[in-house]
Amino acid sequence: MEVCTFALSKGNNKYKYTFLKEGLADEGYDTPVANVCVCRRGGADVAYQTMNMMFEMCNMPVVTSQYWNIAYGREKGQAALDIEGMQTMRTLAHNMSWMLKKFHNVQTTDKPEQELPWTPMHFIR
Repeated sequence: MEVCTFALSKGNNKYKYTFLKEGLADEGYDTPVANVCVCRRGGADVAYQTMNMMFEMCNMPVVTSQYWNIAYGREKGQAALDIEGMQTMRTLAHNMSWMLKKFHNVQTTDKPEQELPWTPMHFIR
């Protein structure tokens, strides 16, 4: 198992993230990965895109969701109130599970489970 750490900085913002990279040499794949961004407001899309670039440079399959893997909240626990963000995280978990099963030849459905209906979050009240 290999641990990869990337540190990024842009202006006054500093980002550091670590992920584990465990090769699936027998199948010819690397470990599927996903990233999640939590922020107070705008800017998460840039952080999300930047993290995906690192995964892509390492030839790692990136697991997707129904939308970008972003949740919003300022104080501890507030991101859990982001209805759309939490639905996106659950969908991401289903997709990761499905992809791992496919990589390891475990019997599963043709498509990952999908949570319906999509529940958008509106922050303007």
